[in-house]
Amino acid sequence: MVEIERRKYPRLNFNVEVVYKKIGRKDAVQSSAHSKNIGAGGICIVFLEKMEVDDHLSLRFSLPDDNEDVLTAKGVVVWVEEYSVGGLSTSTAYDSGIEFTDISDEDKDKINKFVRLGLM
Repeated sequence: MVEIERRKYPRLNFNVEVVYKKIGRKDAVQSSAHSKNIGAGGICIVFLEKMEVDDHLSLRFSLPDDNEDVLTAKGVVVWVEEYSVGGLSTSTAYDSGIEFTDISDEDKDKINKFVRLGLM
């Protein structure tokens, strides 16, 4: 069976530290996680804490060779997959798909260019 690509924007495997904070929670603290892939419409992040679908996040990260410019975005969690990691001491991680809800056109263009170059 052929899997149909439903994404509007192509994705590129991409591992970078992402600083995030849950929006709208008084007890929210800034934390960091790592990305798994990225596209102009969103980013997949591997979290050690469980996110819930519809959680809103503020995000900061950099693209390689971008003169260390920090990109900022807001996004919403649209899916979460839990899995076990580790050998003898197994722990849990969560792949989470984040759809960008507020990102500048300039930052979206930077991501688009980065993904296109990476896919060549």
